[in-house]
Amino acid sequence: MLKQKIHSIQSDDVQARFQRLLLDHLISHGFYETALILIENEKSNKTNCDFHQFSNEITFAKKINADILNNNFETALEWCNSNGSRLKKIGSFFEFRVKLHEMMRNFEEQQKIGADHESAFLFAIEYARKNLQVPE
Repeated sequence: MLKQKIHSIQSDDVQARFQRLLLDHLISHGFYETALILIENEKSNKTNCDFHQFSNEITFAKKINADILNNNFETALEWCNSNGSRLKKIGSFFEFRVKLHEMMRNFEEQQKIGADHESAFLFAIEYARKNLQVPE
């Protein structure tokens, strides 16, 4: 997908590059609906640019946001696994924070199913040792 993006960016004119940068900015800041409107406008203008890849990114980002709001971190962790090198390159703590929230959710679930505080706490510590590593 990244190779496809690079190829299409290299063949773009100035206006198309601006549109791509604007879409990327909107998506990365959570303005999904605005980005979708911009994509629809570009389709109606019949520009040479293929913004289909952005539609896929928006759909996936919306799913990640919805899942996180519902305390389901699997989609976010899947995204972190597929983008690990990019996250490491920019020094992001996103994966660490997602795993931290997952640990807290697991702790709360342990308490809900009737585990005493101490065993839930030990379960959380075991999870932290296994899964939490601060990015370098």
